[in-house]
Amino acid sequence: MISLTISADNPEDEIREFNEIISRAGSRSIYDDVAQLQIDVSNLKAATADSGWLTLPLSEGIVAYNEANSPQYRKIGKLVIIRGTVKGVTARNTVIGNLPVGYRPTKANPYVQNTSLGSGNVATQTRVTVTTTGDIKLEAISSDAVFGADKWFPIATMFLVD
Repeated sequence: MISLTISADNPEDEIREFNEIISRAGSRSIYDDVAQLQIDVSNLKAATADSGWLTLPLSEGIVAYNEANSPQYRKIGKLVIIRGTVKGVTARNTVIGNLPVGYRPTKANPYVQNTSLGSGNVATQTRVTVTTTGDIKLEAISSDAVFGADKWFPIATMFLVD
């Protein structure tokens, strides 16, 4: 709100200054400012919308390694996060699960992840890719690692979606 207080000493200068402030404001009204603010708030809500953690649909034969690390996914704004551990992976190129539309990357998202210890307690890795169709695919494991229904395969990544 713009107010005008005129002193008795120099009212013409104060009125002129007030008129300059009003003319700088242009034709915008308080309603225009409120409308823009509502748009900005709406855009901010969309940019920070949070789905909360959702249960990842797993492929047949793939199960959560344990209840505490059940596979989940979440979207905050345009950021998708996947976490959890699975077992039941017995071969290369196994699809662990699938993300729904709206949670899929626009380009394949490959990453390397630690996995069950190999012989002699050697650290091992696996290559996982999240595809544009939403498949979370365990593509390969390091040479010391072995596939097995009881082996621990964590999934943990994040990426941006359009």
